[in-house]
Amino acid sequence: MKTTPTPSFMLEPVLAPNSDAGTSRDAVGLGKSAGKGLNTRHGTILTLEDISVSFDGFKALNDLNLYIGVGELRCIIGPNGAGKTTLMDVITGKTRPSHGKAWFGETLDLTQMSEVQIAQAGIGRKFQKPTVFEALSVFENLELAQKTDKSVWASLRARLSGEQQDRIREVLETIRLTTSMHRPAGLLSHGQ
Repeated sequence: MKTTPTPSFMLEPVLAPNSDAGTSRDAVGLGKSAGKGLNTRHGTILTLEDISVSFDGFKALNDLNLYIGVGELRCIIGPNGAGKTTLMDVITGKTRPSHGKAWFGETLDLTQMSEVQIAQAGIGRKFQKPTVFEALSVFENLELAQKTDKSVWASLRARLSGEQQDRIREVLETIRLTTSMHRPAGLLSHGQ
């Protein structure tokens, strides 16, 4: 396995891994359904080894290795053209690597899964352009973001269960917006 020297500051997790390695769903905040049954007994939730991606001879990723532990939060930073978007495309299944493996937990080979299968396994993506309903409250925006039936008829009759309300409050607490939950989302700063 080839390794690329990494500055020591990039090796430190932003958030210390959860000490309860092996219970990935709650450790990474996915809730009870996403990632269900995910095997993380060795403490790694995402493993990328020797990932290479080329576009017409240009190596966007060259033998990349990345290991993310259960409950760990990483920031991927770099200049334009460094491969950040390509990395996310590999993880979410939009781009297939020409070489290497990507594992979610220890058993889900992301390089063999479709984008839909990867999303159903619990891997999501947030693009840089924020999309919020500015006139709705922060709580209402999170309510709409929940994984529910979005058909017109179901939406008209839908009521939040106690478990769904608890999950929204849990997210609000995590992102430190509990005190702003009733404010219109359009009044929040971009960083909030």
